[in-house]
Amino acid sequence: MKIRVLIVDDELPARQELKFLLKDYPEIEVAGEADSGQEALELAQQLEPELVFLDIQLHDMSGLEVAKFLARLVPRTRVIFVTAYDQYAIEAFELHALDYLLKPVNKIRLQKTIQEWKNIKAVNEHYQILKETIEHLQKGKKTKIPAIKDGRILLINQEDILYIKAEGRNAVVRVEGHDFPTNFSLYEIAQKLNQDSFLKVHRSYIVNLEAIVEIVPWFKGTYNLIFRDKEAEVIPVSRSYVNEFREKLGLV
Repeated sequence: MKIRVLIVDDELPARQELKFLLKDYPEIEVAGEADSGQEALELAQQLEPELVFLDIQLHDMSGLEVAKFLARLVPRTRVIFVTAYDQYAIEAFELHALDYLLKPVNKIRLQKTIQEWKNIKAVNEHYQILKETIEHLQKGKKTKIPAIKDGRILLINQEDILYIKAEGRNAVVRVEGHDFPTNFSLYEIAQKLNQDSFLKVHRSYIVNLEAIVEIVPWFKGTYNLIFRDKEAEVIPVSRSYVNEFREKLGLV
């Protein structure tokens, strides 16, 4: 699908110049043009463009004001400021602008901006596919866990999982010899797991109890867990989870 854009500038030559530069990108469709802030807001609601190339100095209102309204009216639309003034850059990025281009627009700089948006779109689309896959698995009561391998979706059998760990906001699934990242949080994946086999033992780890081969007593009644994979991490059982762990394994 084409990337729909709206160009907003109160000077016709500036709009024409940007349209000329965008002709080098067959994936981009200039869906509309506006020469005022008010017209920009009306067109944005009608067209719902992905990108708005927005001048800051408009004759009826500031482009910064327009961007604030756009964020409420068409929240999925991203703004690229195109201006002759560099002093508004900080305010622009505080409004989550995709980029801030100075006039006259440099072709290489524009190319980087468009490529950045295409990268963002690809990540969002990948995330959506994973989300839909998770929902499908939930409905079908399947046991596989979606993860990422070489840009593809890998469906992992739960019995093959050794543990799942949090890395930043997302979780990583460990199977023997490999770590597979996901686009889901540890909490989100926990909802899909077999509660008889999996247990949270630390705020950053969920383990497959069937994959543990050794339990090593540790500091103040806690434990370290060793798995059948010699390259796997040694997973700690923190004090907050140790009682549940003991009960689950009959260690009390």
